[in-house]
Amino acid sequence: MLQRYWLGAVLALGVLTVPAHGQATLEWKFKQGETFFLEEVRTQKQVMFSQGKTFKAEPEQTIVYEITVKDVNPDKSVVLEEKIAGIQFKNAAGGSPEEKFGQQLQGAAFKLTLGPDGKPTMLEGYADAVKKIAGTDEQARKAVESIQSEDGLKRLAVQAFAFLPSKAVKEGDTWEQEFNSNQGPLGSFQVKRTYKYAGKETVEGKEYDKVTFTAAATYTPPKAGEDSPFLFKVTKADLKADGVAGYYYFAAGDGRLVRGEEKMKITGTATFVISNQPVDTGVEQDQTVRLRVVDKNPLAK
Repeated sequence: MLQRYWLGAVLALGVLTVPAHGQATLEWKFKQGETFFLEEVRTQKQVMFSQGKTFKAEPEQTIVYEITVKDVNPDKSVVLEEKIAGIQFKNAAGGSPEEKFGQQLQGAAFKLTLGPDGKPTMLEGYADAVKKIAGTDEQARKAVESIQSEDGLKRLAVQAFAFLPSKAVKEGDTWEQEFNSNQGPLGSFQVKRTYKYAGKETVEGKEYDKVTFTAAATYTPPKAGEDSPFLFKVTKADLKADGVAGYYYFAAGDGRLVRGEEKMKITGTATFVISNQPVDTGVEQDQTVRLRVVDKNPLAK
């Protein structure tokens, strides 16, 4: 009788833990000791209007992170070593902080702890890495942080590791996520994403699970009186973000992100101070952020 009871309980638990027909379980599968590369490419198409003049720029920044799984804990939290394995800038203004400090950031390493839900709970080593590059120079410190901020590392972790649902989903199911998106001297946006499981899709001959998203973004202007590492500072801004949307392709069998993309259009006005002269400016900016996970460093020569 007892054996029959235990057998029934085990079978019942088995039924409860197996996803129903048509459902998908999407979760990262970290293996202790494995190494992979996470590439983040940020592009901007920027137009600024001031005093009858128009300025256009299309900067692009690529950062490749070499990620090694140090520990996988029983509660599914993980400890990652995150090393900057390559930085590349295109169309950057000559003499910019990016050009000056970008190469010095290569090799900087951090220890990132992710909770069972994939969200970052601890980031170690950032302050030491910045101090090693900038020393006691406050302006240099801010310049380095403008290229790779601590908040930016945490946001990247959220976007790459914590976008997945907390339970099995079927096509059409939705879930939400919130995080801060720093825009450097222009302030920041508090972003609330709504994800949707879009089912299976074949890409380049391989079938992946597709997750799409849209988002609402609430703007926060830069702090008044804050110093800037640039040749200008922003004293006032009023911006809005529209058309925030994107997608992810996820390989459920491997438990790994394949690639993702987010697009956002920012419009509004900002007052820049250059050589103590305020300049009122109209701003239009199309941002695209692309992520992908690969086995080899795409910037390695």
